[in-house]
Amino acid sequence: MKEITEFDEFLIKNSKHYTTPYGTVSINTRAENVGIFLSGGLDSAVILCLIAKPFTENNITAPIQPVTVRRGNPTDIREYDRVNIYPYAEKIIAYVRNRFPTLIIHDTIKEEANYWWASKHNGSGNISSYTYKQEILSSFLQWNYARPELVIEKNSQGLADLLYCEYNGVTKNPPMDSGVPASEENHRDHYDHNYMLGSATALSRGSHDFVAEYAPIRNADKRITMWLADYLGVLEDLLPITRSCEGGPVETENFTKECMQCWWCLERKWALDNYNK
Repeated sequence: MKEITEFDEFLIKNSKHYTTPYGTVSINTRAENVGIFLSGGLDSAVILCLIAKPFTENNITAPIQPVTVRRGNPTDIREYDRVNIYPYAEKIIAYVRNRFPTLIIHDTIKEEANYWWASKHNGSGNISSYTYKQEILSSFLQWNYARPELVIEKNSQGLADLLYCEYNGVTKNPPMDSGVPASEENHRDHYDHNYMLGSATALSRGSHDFVAEYAPIRNADKRITMWLADYLGVLEDLLPITRSCEGGPVETENFTKECMQCWWCLERKWALDNYNK
């Protein structure tokens, strides 16, 4: 088992914990800056609300920087077109700003991942342009908010503060007996260490001790998203303004509706029908 450091204890102490039937979710309340990968889907939208609630209740003024990566297709092969998720991310931000008016949340940083369907094997898995864009943006934000001169300043002051905390809304795959087909993203099947944070939460260290990467619902399946949204009273509001569908232009009638056939649509429906109400 990993030895718990002073900084781990600092993270554990400075967190808001949500208890759910699917495990405990932890949200950091001390970071000076916050980033979140806002995909336009329900998971990351709920994470944003989970952050907003304790920030509002405790008058936390740390700014939140959303990041949205869109799957792009510069070719004329239309079957690889995917829904433009930028408007969904913008609707989520507008909704959260309205519900939590004291929250400081910037407009989302928009990046396009062209040729997203073409991936390259790197020895441990397939890396697509979508994944690559996310990794580059994560590296940039960690550098931007925890630059060497800022770290030197904090060290000289003897402060154990967290300069930057980054969130994503990744969950585990549904259980094998769920009726949802097996996912190609089998890296989501395993349990990530949480370093004594909430049991549903996975924590990774960033570039150094002044950066932390939180995946609050990583160790639970999508039913936890539905439960949390219901608990927060945002489920009915968020369902129509979020989109997880990966269907092409034919299945979605040129993106005017969800396809209800792709893996992401099946997962969402299963979780909505089966979470512990």
